[in-house]
Amino acid sequence: MAYNELMNLNYAIALLISAAISLMIAITAWKRRSASQAATGLVIAMLAQTVWAATYGARWMASEPFAQHSWLDATYIGAAFETTFFLIFALQFTGHSRFLIRRNLALLAIVPILTLLLLYTDDWHGLFFGGLHNTNLIFDGGPWFRFFMFYSYMQVIIFIGLLFQAYLRTSGVFRWQAGSVLFAAFLPIAGNVLGLIGFSPFPNLDLTPFLFTASGLIYAYALFGLGLLDVAPVARDLLVEKMADGVIVSDSKNRIMDINPAAQPAIPVMI
Repeated sequence: MAYNELMNLNYAIALLISAAISLMIAITAWKRRSASQAATGLVIAMLAQTVWAATYGARWMASEPFAQHSWLDATYIGAAFETTFFLIFALQFTGHSRFLIRRNLALLAIVPILTLLLLYTDDWHGLFFGGLHNTNLIFDGGPWFRFFMFYSYMQVIIFIGLLFQAYLRTSGVFRWQAGSVLFAAFLPIAGNVLGLIGFSPFPNLDLTPFLFTASGLIYAYALFGLGLLDVAPVARDLLVEKMADGVIVSDSKNRIMDINPAAQPAIPVMI
């Protein structure tokens, strides 16, 4: 086997592992959807990651240029919705689900859907690829590609800001949860930025779906180690810390996850 073929196979295997991990997280979150409203957002975000990583892995297994083009285009079925789904998850996770009304969800769907439509009809207008369509990566393209990247990074700024705010405003296990989710979301974004600015150690390789493996493992730790989705995070400074009444937050296994100052005197009595 030639060196390039071996490297392509290694890339494909790594990406399929990333897809499998993302799918596992999606399935686990779906099973816990009754315990947390944020489960739905995490499911769709992980499914988008799964599609992105799996189709990119298929691109590295393909040998014919047409198949490589087709699979690389198919990565956008996941990539076009990725930041939107993560924004939905961040809004649910941080207690801002009131913004997720049907009208707003419909508005959020417009750009991803238009992106796919313009991508698959690019031969007619060139708005997406701008004549730069190839079998490697597209780090530049037509006007819609540039708009889509700007739009996506605006969403990234918003959901990273929401998660960072949750990290600062919570404590105990909630802070660990928020910090883990924040770090897991940041890793693929960092890989994407490195590619866009030309600092990637592998010029023709998109590091974003590869880093899904690391982020997926962090989500797994948050789910199984920190009880993510077992108990929903709250705006602790408003609902817990400042309440005159004692509040004790427990998970589905009756473990104490958080407690406010008013309830702390009762702990020795309970024990």
